[in-house]
Amino acid sequence: MPTRRAQAQSLSPLPLRVRPHLGESTENYIRRLARANHLRPSTLHSVACGPPNWTGKPRLERLAVLTGRPAGHLERALIDGLVPRRRTTVTGRYANPPEGTYLLYRAIRRDAERGLSLRRLAERHGVSRCVVRRALTASLPLARQRTGPSRTAPVIDSVRHLVDPMISSGMRVADIWRALMDDHEVSISVTTLHAYIRSRRTGPSRTASVIDSVRHLVDPMISSGMSVRGIQSALRDDHEVSISVTTLYAYIRSRRPSLSRATSVIDSVRHLVDPMISSGMSVRGIQSALRDDHEVSISVTTLHAYIRSRRPSSSRTASVIDSVRHLVDPMISSGMSVRGIQSALRDDHEVSISVTTLHTYIRSQRTNSCPR
Repeated sequence: MPTRRAQAQSLSPLPLRVRPHLGESTENYIRRLARANHLRPSTLHSVACGPPNWTGKPRLERLAVLTGRPAGHLERALIDGLVPRRRTTVTGRYANPPEGTYLLYRAIRRDAERGLSLRRLAERHGVSRCVVRRALTASLPLARQRTGPSRTAPVIDSVRHLVDPMISSGMRVADIWRALMDDHEVSISVTTLHAYIRSRRTGPSRTASVIDSVRHLVDPMISSGMSVRGIQSALRDDHEVSISVTTLYAYIRSRRPSLSRATSVIDSVRHLVDPMISSGMSVRGIQSALRDDHEVSISVTTLHAYIRSRRPSSSRTASVIDSVRHLVDPMISSGMSVRGIQSALRDDHEVSISVTTLHTYIRSQRTNSCPR
């Protein structure tokens, strides 16, 4: 399947073209268009939105390319195709129909948003097609303000029984949004989902509630010293479990106290790391050697913390330089730069030393050689 970047760059009409119904909502039209072309509605919605907000409001110009229809036709047919969504007159004023006509127009618009055709709308409300067209294209005043107390979550209330199990299983917001659109034909903005999920995932039990079902998988990975990204990839690829990096970070921090974190991870590979430190290898070199030669994944931060604890600042430079002092001193005397010395050691003598270590040693040599 092409990536979103490729979809954004090469947009072409879909094989099957579906005619929009007058007064239909954009979401319902995209859903019908996706089903006709055997696509997921969430995928087609993202393509119609385009970058940078793939889950926002579909753009008419992109939808026009996908459907092969002029943007003006879609703008007149779809009830929410314009921004702002409510239509106004040419003068910017709303029409003021009688109250009976206003209620009839509102009822026709509610049914039209579900994708009913003009004939079905006319039969349901007992009016002619001309009246239906007038109801779908007329400019109506804003809906009346509610006098009673409003619900706290009017959008989520109808799908709460669908969203709550997904939150408990640790699904991400984007996955919940796609599941609602593809499997249940429900369209809710990502912002609304974010607000609801934050209100449900509060307090100290947030991490525990998500991790509980996969604790037996995560704990051995933490003990082996795997990085957070490595744990997330292993859960997704090997066990088909999707957990956010933030949740994993919070759980791992609770299991690895800051004072003993580096020691608890390094214990199993101490016999491998210590010789590399003594040979003067850089942190990146040690990480690469562990990953490539021993299939051990440890974060750079953990290695830094352990190496600092083993290399006191007063003796760090001397312990690394001692074995290659006879190579470095002639290069310093010839005036070579630090990068040049590092490259010469790596290429000619297969010795890896960090630039910081070389800088410290060269400064100490040049200070001692300069007369006071």
